[in-house]
Amino acid sequence: MIEAELEDTKLLLTNPFDYIFATGSVGMGKAVMAAAAPHLTPVTLELGGKSPCYIDDNADIELTTKRILWGNAPLINQLRLGILNAKSINSLI
Repeated sequence: MIEAELEDTKLLLTNPFDYIFATGSVGMGKAVMAAAAPHLTPVTLELGGKSPCYIDDNADIELTTKRILWGNAPLINQLRLGILNAKSINSLI
């Protein structure tokens, strides 16, 4: 695993790899795909990091919150939470 900024990533990806898994912005994803294409390197991109979760009005909110945070603990540097109640979800449907 290598952590790098966009310019360092572009330089690193001038080398052939067996497989590339990258997380980051859309710009990073485009740079990774462009660098991987000449080598026909398979790529997995995780862009944006959205992890939606529906919480029912009847849920134990304290327990549910603990479980969501525990499940996301390995990715805590990428954690983004948005809270909607059932009424606001129904307005989206």
